[in-house]
Amino acid sequence: VNVIDVVSGEVVPDRVVDIVDGRIERIIPSDDFSGQTSSKIVAAEGKYLVPGLWDAHVHVFGRSPERTLPLFVAYGVTHVRDLGSTMTDVKKGVALIEGDSLVAAPEVITTGPLLDSVKQSWYGDLQVVVKSTSDVENELQVLNTDQLKVYTNLEPEVYTAIVEWGARNGQPVVGHVPVKVGLNGVVGQRTIEHLDVVTMLSCAPPEGDWFARSLNAKFSEGYAAYFTLMTEFWGALDWTSCEPALGEFAVAGGYLTPTLVMETADASLVAEEAPRFIEAEGRSWCTSQLEKISAVQSATREGAYDSLRQIFNRVRASGVPILAGTDTPNNCLVAGMSLSWELRRLVEFGMTPLEAIQAATIQPARAFEVDAPAIAAGRVADFIMLNGNPLDDINGLANPIGVYTGGAWLDHGTLMDIRKRSQVDRP
Repeated sequence: VNVIDVVSGEVVPDRVVDIVDGRIERIIPSDDFSGQTSSKIVAAEGKYLVPGLWDAHVHVFGRSPERTLPLFVAYGVTHVRDLGSTMTDVKKGVALIEGDSLVAAPEVITTGPLLDSVKQSWYGDLQVVVKSTSDVENELQVLNTDQLKVYTNLEPEVYTAIVEWGARNGQPVVGHVPVKVGLNGVVGQRTIEHLDVVTMLSCAPPEGDWFARSLNAKFSEGYAAYFTLMTEFWGALDWTSCEPALGEFAVAGGYLTPTLVMETADASLVAEEAPRFIEAEGRSWCTSQLEKISAVQSATREGAYDSLRQIFNRVRASGVPILAGTDTPNNCLVAGMSLSWELRRLVEFGMTPLEAIQAATIQPARAFEVDAPAIAAGRVADFIMLNGNPLDDINGLANPIGVYTGGAWLDHGTLMDIRKRSQVDRP
């Protein structure tokens, strides 16, 4: 097999990868392999290996995790970060993963519920209201999670108390940029989620009333008005304010998960088979939204996307590392499948295929302080097999033909069986 080093981009050709008890024992030139072994041999001549991928922004535990967890793996996603589930759902999901009922499941980093100072009825139990600094210890001491997710309406003093709590308890703070805190105030937050109005609001002209107008445009006026407004918004940002704030955020160890598939959804991005994996109610909403987006003149839509593309590259130029994340299952996003859409968007927006792959491998590992993924002797075996070289065509990551994770080799037939059984409507 050809082994890809996702740090250097080097392709080491024609190797034999020898795995013993779920760990890579050795990697040798195929000419040095005698062929004599009691182990199972997987024929992989001409194929490519890359480390298992991360989707750094999902909501996996609340909706049919027994169906969606294996589906991530079936598309090569062996690590995810769940950015919003009730503690009840987190505990059930972790128990499901640790049990023996699933054929495969990704490793999961958890944040638990959203932390906000204003109760929003549509979030139900997904939200923990933290209105004062005294609430922080009372509410957070029961959140036995890897990270803490802050939300849009937090009061500045409460936000600061949450960050301090997280630092004391080994729970990095991630999430949105609270409106009253702004980009200048989130230095020390580990990740910012979404490249959207809320994230960049503090360096836009204050008289624009951008957030309220964006909500009204999207949900009342329609997508034509929304795309027009977003083009105006991205063009109005004051980079004498944005750039220093982003630079300080990066220097302090911050990362951005832009979730471009959420911000630039259109029918051309969504795979034809995706609706089969979406439950009926969500599928109807998804279809209607895509139709509304498609009805907008392409020049209007592409104008907004091009404006966002320019902002994305200015964010990158400021030094902020990028994480690949989708916000699955929102909109038309499907577990595992949608990560390839995000990687495609990252490349379309200016990243090289290697940089996009790094956004789904080494960058999440650095951000979350776990072992960097590598296909090397002595490392735990966690990789996917591909027909083609994704450094030449990022779309090659969409359909892995094999996955090794959790001490098991899942061949193409097993991956296809998982996909078939995960469909809500089977053909």
